[in-house]
Amino acid sequence: MIINTMEEKIREFWNNYKKQIILIAVIVFVLIKTQAMLSDKINLTPEKVYEINTLPNVCENVKAGGFSDLFYKDGKLYIITDRGPNSDVKFIGEKEVRIFYCPNLVPTVYETEFKENGGIKVTGKTKLSGVSGLPIDENNDCFPIGPNGSLLSPQLSGADTEAFIIDKKGTYWIAEEYYPSIIKADKSLKVEKRFAPKGSNVLNSKITYNLPEELNGIQKNRGFEAMAYDGKNHIYVFTQSALKGDTYGRIVKFNTNTEKVDRIYKYEIDTDSKVSGAVMLNRNTILTVEFRNGIHQIRKVKLKGSKIKSQEVYPLTGLNNIDSNTKIEGIALGKKKLYILNDNDYALSETNRPDNFIIEFTLK
Repeated sequence: MIINTMEEKIREFWNNYKKQIILIAVIVFVLIKTQAMLSDKINLTPEKVYEINTLPNVCENVKAGGFSDLFYKDGKLYIITDRGPNSDVKFIGEKEVRIFYCPNLVPTVYETEFKENGGIKVTGKTKLSGVSGLPIDENNDCFPIGPNGSLLSPQLSGADTEAFIIDKKGTYWIAEEYYPSIIKADKSLKVEKRFAPKGSNVLNSKITYNLPEELNGIQKNRGFEAMAYDGKNHIYVFTQSALKGDTYGRIVKFNTNTEKVDRIYKYEIDTDSKVSGAVMLNRNTILTVEFRNGIHQIRKVKLKGSKIKSQEVYPLTGLNNIDSNTKIEGIALGKKKLYILNDNDYALSETNRPDNFIIEFTLK
């Protein structure tokens, strides 16, 4: 009896307010679709340039630098360095070598804070524990030599860190380009796990080889270079360039809960172009920093289909004197602000700019 009465009341309510309920549902649907469309429209306005050049030496006559990516969390910017200062490729006979000027240096994360006067300052640093900055072997990069010309031993724990995020639990996920591999580190930056492609020619018992085997086809020194985080359980990891003999790079969708690959996308990018940074804009859109056709660009990537093209959003040429000698290496998003980062290569490069800086944009 009670059930019948309840059913009658529901039926009566529906009959009396059916039109209003349908209208409200339509309005909600339109608002959701409109918001999704608006969120894809990107308006960037450059506002500030933060210089970061008052840094200590990391070894004799070499100042800190080599900034490769940045991540915004709780009002602060965190910056990760690469493997350390090294030379361009040189030859000893037929052997390709690089000089590692600080062979004992390991990748480091710097914590920065915004100052009340509008500047930015470094407030802390933590070294990544459990890795070396030296190459894993001469085939995946080059044979390392020290600043005095002495031969150095390759290291199975070698990591050339190029991108990272800090997940909702405080865990660090780091992309590096030697293998290429994904590194999982705890809050103190101690390496817990590492994941590399199946069939890798360099085997380390401490590594789980569960990434797609096709990633072994990277161009030398152009492995993982960018990483975006959806704020939940997935990271999207980009190769720097197209694979050998291909017109597509790869985007790996990695599940941080299961620690397995959920999907791999092909990303259209020519052989000489480079992806250097990525950040999640919304549920299915990523903003990247890329160097295409001699121009630095911010581009929009829609995660739709197995083969993906990107669209230019903002050309960086001329901004803060950004030209082909600038090396934009990271991008971060925080509170309607977008940040991009320059890598000064420890001020040792003969071609790249010697200064470290971050450019802040307003994102609308």
